[in-house]
Amino acid sequence: PYVFQMLFFLSPVAYPFGLVGQYLPEWGQVLLYLNPMAGCMDLFRYLLFDGFQFHPRIFWSVGTALILLMTGIRRFAKEERNWTESL
Repeated sequence: PYVFQMLFFLSPVAYPFGLVGQYLPEWGQVLLYLNPMAGCMDLFRYLLFDGFQFHPRIFWSVGTALILLMTGIRRFAKEERNWTESL
């Protein structure tokens, strides 16, 4: 639960990434964009507001989300056999 709470506060929901990103070093910006929600929120702002600059670091978020999706699918397929009822 602590990790999810930290990810919630690290997701740029109430603040744009540019506001925080300008004060972070390069490695901090990469770490911030490893959060899959950071890319989602920036893309939402990109679609909603015209003044937002599209940043290619959004692809870091997409990559992280795809890795988490593939890991979840693989884990579910492995554990699914244990959940089914045998006749």
